Amino acid sequence: KTYEMKHTTDNLYYEKYFNNMPEYRSNWSLVRWIFYKRLHVTVEYLRELNPKIIVDLGCGEGKLIKEINNEMRNLVEKYAVDLNQDVIKLNGNIKNCLFSCQNITNTDFEDNMFDAVVCLDTLEHIEDIQSAFNEIGRILKTKSYLITSSPSETVIYKLLRFILKGTFSDSSGPAAGKHYHDAYLIEEFAKIGFDLIKSRKIPLPIPFDLFHVNLYMKK
Repeated sequence: KTYEMKHTTDNLYYEKYFNNMPEYRSNWSLVRWIFYKRLHVTVEYLRELNPKIIVDLGCGEGKLIKEINNEMRNLVEKYAVDLNQDVIKLNGNIKNCLFSCQNITNTDFEDNMFDAVVCLDTLEHIEDIQSAFNEIGRILKTKSYLITSSPSETVIYKLLRFILKGTFSDSSGPAAGKHYHDAYLIEEFAKIGFDLIKSRKIPLPIPFDLFHVNLYMKK
């Protein structure tokens, strides 16, 4: 099966439609550090695993794929998926990866296709989260790996959201999206099909854990 997408080199289009994570460009250096740290920890995990074929589910503007391109030259195949239909435009802007518009609960990838699946700050937005885990389990090889990043939704996390966006709500403000689950609940769902191997709390352990970046192995 092939996944053919249109290509474009329209960088202005890219900037308009994929400026969806303002935290990466925040005026606060600490905020930028926290959000990039999630990516760096993910790349650290991937370096240890040395997978040959991966997919980034919920790739957004492709920041993680850019980091992987810079840091891991030996990856043979990279795929990335987002629900935003304009994600296909990234094929002309970010090299060495095939981007497609799909719902991560029902992709058209083959069974047991990937050595590693990455899902950063995406699962909390899916109300029927078990369907997402089922699909991840389907496309991931047995004894292969899932990497997730999820917000803790602690008091400190919500206070930071208020400072940055002027609201405690997860459904309003820049780049808002309803959070149906927090990191702790996502970890409970993951236990059904995955074993937790490693967990990094960013920026610091509880109660300063704003994000959990976890490495799982499929059972």
